[in-house]
Amino acid sequence: VNTPLTWFKIAVPLVAAVALLTRFDSANLTSQGFAPEGARGVMAAISSGGVIFAFLGFRHALDMAGEARRPQRTVPIALTGSLAICIVIFVLVQLGFVGALTPSDLSGGWAALDIGGANGPVAGLLTGLGMAAVANLVLADAVAGPLGAGLVASASTARLSVAVSRNGLFPRAIRSLSRHGVPLRALVLNTVVGFVILVAFRDGWREILTFNAGAIVLSFAAGPITLLALRRQIPERPRPFRLPAVHLVASVAFVVVGLIVYWTGWDTLWKLMIPLALGALLYGWQVFRRPDERSQLDLRQAWWLVPYFTGLLAISYAGNFGGGRELVPFGWDLVLVAAFSLVVLPLAVWARLPDDEARRYIAEDDEAASTDDAPPSAAAPRG
Repeated sequence: VNTPLTWFKIAVPLVAAVALLTRFDSANLTSQGFAPEGARGVMAAISSGGVIFAFLGFRHALDMAGEARRPQRTVPIALTGSLAICIVIFVLVQLGFVGALTPSDLSGGWAALDIGGANGPVAGLLTGLGMAAVANLVLADAVAGPLGAGLVASASTARLSVAVSRNGLFPRAIRSLSRHGVPLRALVLNTVVGFVILVAFRDGWREILTFNAGAIVLSFAAGPITLLALRRQIPERPRPFRLPAVHLVASVAFVVVGLIVYWTGWDTLWKLMIPLALGALLYGWQVFRRPDERSQLDLRQAWWLVPYFTGLLAISYAGNFGGGRELVPFGWDLVLVAAFSLVVLPLAVWARLPDDEARRYIAEDDEAASTDDAPPSAAAPRG
């Protein structure tokens, strides 16, 4: 089901872009000035305008990487390929949309642009240009697109729930697989959580989108730290894929994570801290119930999370996005986030596990992977 949906999701935006480009007017690129909303508008659009959400699909290749047969080849291709395809499609669609607008559409500036209503601006513009058939395709894609994304996300997040259960943080029942290797109980759990979020955010899709993007990107903060720590703890371990210029790439990635989370704005970030706090309470309850396992929790290695989350929350409150108090001038807030991130990163790497413990955990994980009685297609992502 997912494969034809994917081809449809690629084909329709390209057809719409080509149709719009046939009415291209280059004057629209300069009639309102360059970037009339400024850098702040661009940055806000990345987090709250759906841009980062649209690009987050690459993570599913990582979530399912435990099932890849040749990860050193397929994972880099999946990551770079998905990002490149998104860049090409979105640039063409946006270029076609801007170029196909009429002077009357832009008479009040970009802030006053209102086309399409509930059907969306692209379908509305195509209809106004007499391209009703293409507009209907775009509306069909508005249904097929989320459906395809939902299918993949349901699969990958279910695998993540199984992995969390195997780590002892979810009940053992969650890791149960059907006779077809499907984590049905994990799927049910994620469905319930999804409905709760849908009910909790009553202001609409954009609020859910921003919250979801901020939560996912915030979870990426552990990636650069884990990478740098493992390179130091187990440098000789054979790796199917070895990232070059690891310190530079990891540092830039950690700064970008902080910036994107900051751009989601104070109104989103403080809400994001609520499920994090609830998760911490549940985690504490698990620790309380299992005193014999407290020595294995390695809480000392997680202390950097407290100042990191607290610092991002404080900067967001004083910042210029999504309800921030604008206490820090724009531009300097970005420098502050970058500097803060570059201070936290080496501290978090410094707090890593001792080398012998890391080797022991890796050995245990390798043993579990080799003796797991689940079918290969049901293996949870590891490491």
